[in-house]
Amino acid sequence: MLNLIQKGESHHICFQPKLLWDLKKNIPDEAQALVTAKAMAGLMNTNGGHLFIGVDDEGRLIGLEEDYQILKSMGWCYSSSMNTILQETFLSKLSCWESFLQYVMHMVATILNAGHCLLVNVDFCDIEGKDLCHIQVKRSTSPVYVHLNDRAHFFMRKGNVTKELEVREALDYIEKRLK
Repeated sequence: MLNLIQKGESHHICFQPKLLWDLKKNIPDEAQALVTAKAMAGLMNTNGGHLFIGVDDEGRLIGLEEDYQILKSMGWCYSSSMNTILQETFLSKLSCWESFLQYVMHMVATILNAGHCLLVNVDFCDIEGKDLCHIQVKRSTSPVYVHLNDRAHFFMRKGNVTKELEVREALDYIEKRLK
């Protein structure tokens, strides 16, 4: 995974610093999950690729600690009641990873579409003491829309940017891509 991260962002590699934390304001912000959903939709609508959460735009590893704390406060993480510190630490990490995975899949199902959960494979790793989430995103054979405020938004990946297309652009792109 580190090899992919070191290549930097591209048309098939995307970095998201956090899932539920606004780094600029340094506060919890569930709306940040929408940025991740847009990135996944963009990858699905292009050629698929890799999304790393816990990596900033410059490729620095920043981890998932703030996201874990937010998930705990939202009731997504559960605590272990094990006796040893080693067991507690290990199970706590597994609990956080499992909760993070469940939240990501919930987000895909509700913001994109439940059927699109089959297009993502989520795993976790610890690199240089930082937990990272790696989401391998498959290319979709049909258009993927981000559902927001009773509207469907179409995103694609262009270079190292996820871009929303206007309706006409989206229709043209979809027509060319499905040929």
